Amino acid sequence: FILTDKMKNLLKKIVIGGTFDCFHIGHQHLLKSAFKAGQFVTIGLISDRFNLKRKKITWENETIRRKKLEFHLKDRGFQGRYQTVLINDIFGTSATDPNLEAIITTGETLPNVKSVNAKRVRKRLKKLSIIMVNHIKDNRGKIISSSRIRGGEINPNGEIYQGLLLKIADKNLDTKI
Repeated sequence: FILTDKMKNLLKKIVIGGTFDCFHIGHQHLLKSAFKAGQFVTIGLISDRFNLKRKKITWENETIRRKKLEFHLKDRGFQGRYQTVLINDIFGTSATDPNLEAIITTGETLPNVKSVNAKRVRKRLKKLSIIMVNHIKDNRGKIISSSRIRGGEINPNGEIYQGLLLKIADKNLDTKI
């Protein structure tokens, strides 16, 4: 379903999961949506072990990623409204916690969410409502992602480095990448 202002903290407990590498404004948007929808949020942080198994490259290990994530949450005043748990598969606590009501996702992880709900049904738990959140895009319309940050294309605010460099150099080159 779509998140509206009238739904603020409508749900008691929701879940979200991710790697949260190179913490960026897309992550911030996802988390803000989670706290808008739920009173309490379980955040599944993908472990280094699971990343290794998936052959997913990260710049930061799970300890650093967790510290950055929790710093952001505390800075935004979400203390007491969340828990972070390390997850070693796509399910984490989402497939076993009977108190969960919804899961936050983007289009790219929707297949995992469907797997979570299928597993919940097999365990005789209620399916989670699915809250779809749109990706944040840069000024060229491309999704802001950790892989683009690691690739040196953008910074964590989604700013394109070429544009920043040209601004610094005070040049107005009309080139397209």
